[in-house]
Amino acid sequence: PNFKNKINISLNEASDQLIDLLSNSLKSKMSDKKRYGLFLSGGMDTRLILACLKKNNLDFCTFTLNTLYNREVKIAKMAASIVNAPHYFIQNEKNHYAETLDEAVHATGSMYQPLCLFYGHSKFVKKYVDICLHGHGFDFLFQGMYLPRTKIKLFNRSLHALIPKKVEKNIIDFFIE
Repeated sequence: PNFKNKINISLNEASDQLIDLLSNSLKSKMSDKKRYGLFLSGGMDTRLILACLKKNNLDFCTFTLNTLYNREVKIAKMAASIVNAPHYFIQNEKNHYAETLDEAVHATGSMYQPLCLFYGHSKFVKKYVDICLHGHGFDFLFQGMYLPRTKIKLFNRSLHALIPKKVEKNIIDFFIE
């Protein structure tokens, strides 16, 4: 992407714009009177959504999925407590990924296997919500995971290091194509 044409606003103004846009999106999405939940991790992505939900007094509960009760679960539980949102920890069984892999691969086209984390819990989650949100889109965006990249090769071996690809046209058209 071409970053030469920057907007001339402060970081605080940009943050406020992001919060406003996300808040408007959530209010619009959640105006259908369904019961909403948030898959809450300990990360910044879902805590951003959590803050917008609370700021707009939207009714929701939170769920954290993990194989163990670890730091991420503790942070999520604490964040939910700060905004007075109900929080449910759902612990994956030891064979969770083996049992949900086929369904997750089919649903995601094998693009992102860790989404298996979310499969197999609908019976429990549906007791509390009709629709559950999560923050992977923000996580990927903030980490640059959506940017087109090429693996670096050394001696005909691909390394895990990635370099950005130059996008010659409009970024939206690039992804649509």
